[in-house]
Amino acid sequence: MLESVPLSTEDLEFKSPIEWEERAKGFFLENLWLTVKRSLTAPKVFFENLRRNGSYIRPLTYALTIEIFTAIISSLIWGGIFSGFLFGGMGHWGVLAADFKIFTIFSGIFFLILGLMASSLVYFWCALLLGIRSKFRTLFRMYAYSEGAVLFRLIPGVGFLIAEIYRLLLLFFGFQKVYRCSKPRALAASLLPALILIFLTITMSSFSLYHLLKA
Repeated sequence: MLESVPLSTEDLEFKSPIEWEERAKGFFLENLWLTVKRSLTAPKVFFENLRRNGSYIRPLTYALTIEIFTAIISSLIWGGIFSGFLFGGMGHWGVLAADFKIFTIFSGIFFLILGLMASSLVYFWCALLLGIRSKFRTLFRMYAYSEGAVLFRLIPGVGFLIAEIYRLLLLFFGFQKVYRCSKPRALAASLLPALILIFLTITMSSFSLYHLLKA
C-alpha cells in the first residue's frame, strides 16, 4: 500500500547545515561546490538534512547559479561567447547589439525562474494527488536543490539525458527522506510530474512548430 508519513515538528526544524545556506561560513564558490558534491554523491543524507521551512531565495539562487554556470561553460565548449557576444561589434549597431544581448540575458534569467516555479508547481500538485502532505515551500526547496544534476549536461552527446535521469534519482531520494514516502510512492511522485512536463514540452513545441511552418 502506498503511504506517506506526515511531517513531524522535528522534521520542520533545522537539522544539520547545508553549506549553501550557511551565509557566514565559507566562500561562495566553496559553499556551492560542497553543496553540489553532497547533493550528487550522498543524496539520502543531503535531503535528510535539508531544512523543510527554509527560505525560497537560497535554493532559487543555487538553482540559477547552476543553470547559468552550465550554460556559460556549454557556450564556451560549443563555440564561443567571446566572438562578439558581450559587445556585438563597434559603433551604433554594436551598442544596439550589446543592449540586445543584455536583454537576452535578463529575459533568460526570468524564464529560468518561471520554469523552476512552474515545474515545482507540477510536482506539488502531483504530490497532493498522490496523497503526500506537502507545503509548496518545502517541495520547491527540494526541487531547486535537485538542480545540481544539470551539471551532467556538460557531458557531450548524452549529457542532457544523464542529467534528467539523475535529477529523477535525486527527487526520488528527496521524496523518501523529506516526506518519509515509501519507495513506490516516491517513485510515482518523481516520475508522474516528469512525464507530465515532457508531454507539455512536446505539445508546446509541436504547437509552435506548426504555427511557424504555417506562417
